[in-house]
Amino acid sequence: MKKYAQLALLMAIILVWPHALFAGRVKVINSSSQNWSGGVAGMHGVHYHFTIEFSGFNQKPRPDTLWIGTEYIALDTAYESTGSNTKVKYNKSRNTYTFEINANTSNNENVVLKIKGQKQVAKLKLKPPASGKGVAIVSYKCDKKQAYFIVPGFNEILPPLQYP
Repeated sequence: MKKYAQLALLMAIILVWPHALFAGRVKVINSSSQNWSGGVAGMHGVHYHFTIEFSGFNQKPRPDTLWIGTEYIALDTAYESTGSNTKVKYNKSRNTYTFEINANTSNNENVVLKIKGQKQVAKLKLKPPASGKGVAIVSYKCDKKQAYFIVPGFNEILPPLQYP
């Protein structure tokens, strides 16, 4: 009986050890923010830059949403871009994926007049999917599971930009 217990323990170690050893890890390589203003009168916002490394995953992780406060920005890693406000690039080296996310937020303080028959559409403010102390949340899917990574802070806050 003792022999079977030892064999079962050995099999458990062989099966579980690789998963524990190579469990996926996420870390921030670089993060920065930069306020901006200008262009059209009353326009202002923030440029965000995040470089995030995913290592030890069996499948390629796919970041899908960047949350900053209650604002969310959709990310599309399939095409390496989601339009003029967001760009996502990634590099792969062995079992490590490095995603570079550049996102912008903008606000317009100008008064918008309502035109008869048209409705003013506002972006929904939603509660972020995870809580914790941090400046942003990156939502990502990997191995058919949704997961969240909290960016603890900015490595660098760049001086504000003022456009003409």
